Amino acid sequence: MSITLLEKEGAKYIELGGGACPQIHPNIDLRQCYDTAGNPTVDIPGVSFEEPLPLQDEEWDAIYSKFAIEHISYPKIALFLSECWRICKHGAKLVLVMPNTDAQLKWIQEH
Repeated sequence: MSITLLEKEGAKYIELGGGACPQIHPNIDLRQCYDTAGNPTVDIPGVSFEEPLPLQDEEWDAIYSKFAIEHISYPKIALFLSECWRICKHGAKLVLVMPNTDAQLKWIQEH
């Protein structure tokens, strides 16, 4: 599967929750992770997605977040989404990738 965020020269991209395997830099996460060479993979560690993000308003052209939103407590998801809206420029893209729990459970039952 391939996702194209934007093809705009000079666009600013950010990943929320990339952890040890970020697809985009800067990568923001709660914990600092390291690659096999010992290099940090998280550019801005210590950020809880259940609190306001330490980022400026209307700064980013695209946000990518893979397998992070399901780790946010349900009552805080609205805050996370409003923070994504706040830090995006007008016309920005937000890509949220999350597991399909129903399909996973169905597969487990069948196997």
